[in-house]
Amino acid sequence: MKEAEAITSEVKSLIDLWEPRLGSVNKEILSSEKNDQNRTIKQILGHLIDSTSNNTHRIVHLHYQESPFSFPNYATFGNNDRWIAIQNYKDEDWNNMIQLWKYSLLHFCHLVQNVDDSKLEKEWISAPDTKITLKTMIVDFNRHLKLHLSEIEELLSRKSEMTSSDQGFKNTYSNQTRAESYSKLEFPNTYYLAYRDLPKIISEHITGKKAVDFGCGTGRSTRFLKQLGFDATGIDISESMIRIAKELDKEGDYRIVTDGNYKQLGSSGFDIVQSIFTFDNIPGWENRTTILKGLRDLLKPTGKLICLDSTPELYVNEWASFSTMDFPENNYAKTGDIVRDIMLDVEDRSPIEDIFWTLDDYHKLFSMAGLKLEATYKPLGLKEEPYDWKSELKIAPWIIFVLGK
Repeated sequence: MKEAEAITSEVKSLIDLWEPRLGSVNKEILSSEKNDQNRTIKQILGHLIDSTSNNTHRIVHLHYQESPFSFPNYATFGNNDRWIAIQNYKDEDWNNMIQLWKYSLLHFCHLVQNVDDSKLEKEWISAPDTKITLKTMIVDFNRHLKLHLSEIEELLSRKSEMTSSDQGFKNTYSNQTRAESYSKLEFPNTYYLAYRDLPKIISEHITGKKAVDFGCGTGRSTRFLKQLGFDATGIDISESMIRIAKELDKEGDYRIVTDGNYKQLGSSGFDIVQSIFTFDNIPGWENRTTILKGLRDLLKPTGKLICLDSTPELYVNEWASFSTMDFPENNYAKTGDIVRDIMLDVEDRSPIEDIFWTLDDYHKLFSMAGLKLEATYKPLGLKEEPYDWKSELKIAPWIIFVLGK
């Protein structure tokens, strides 16, 4: 079958894309969000498992049964929902379901590549007065698979939007335009201060070379770790950012995750977890605590979390890379409030929205997450540096926390 290679290659690409995404979905979301057919994410994946199983049977039967062949009814008159209910997918182990979905599809691909071309025009009765050839069924398989994966995508996006709406906050960097603009940025001006002292700080506190870059964005900070000799994996919730990171670093390891769920990375296996600017975009005490606990669990007993974020002073001063003069309301911000500034180093000058957090509340947050503060750094600009410093000579725009278990 000449289409077999294209069909199976696409299926395998979808597995590679979706297996880590499905594995990182928060368990609360699996059964809480429902599509137009009143199916949860778990039930949609269960339906895809059933679809693969039934289509595997159809291919095998049509190799030796008379044509047209009538199968027991599955996909019409609500029977596919009966399959979902009888198998009780809502209580099935999620990781087992992901593996069953994956390996059922891989076997389906193997079967498609071994179909006897002389059987492709044999027919099966899919519904009253409706017949479909074996070839049509195989060619249409991916359309159905992608249809239901897009439903899962919609449910995940809906939940993400609801979470952001509940907090009154939208992640500035989640849109494609900002992602592309941000990808062109390296370490200019005020950003230089964020990275300038990190090699020395890391060398003083970190032993070992296994690293996770949390909130990697377009991969700038992950590439930074790799340049320091680390075996680094970049993780982020933004698909547009991860896509660009992979384009810029084709051999790099970049993965989509959901907040607080990093099981795909294992546990207690990393010497350093790096987070640069990420918590500037994370709302809520509970949300931040959950995420920090998840990052803590990635660390080896001697591992360290390097957390670099904006100081409260960043939002009320002028900088080489930022302007805040248009947002006087920043002066009255409290922990958890939205603050705004304009980034001057990129083409996109639309306001950036960050989450304000005081240093005292950062300390409380770390304690709640079971992390111990080992060192704090606040880098200042130097007169001899080739930058048009504004406030950087006297006021630190960034703060760097070194945290252990």
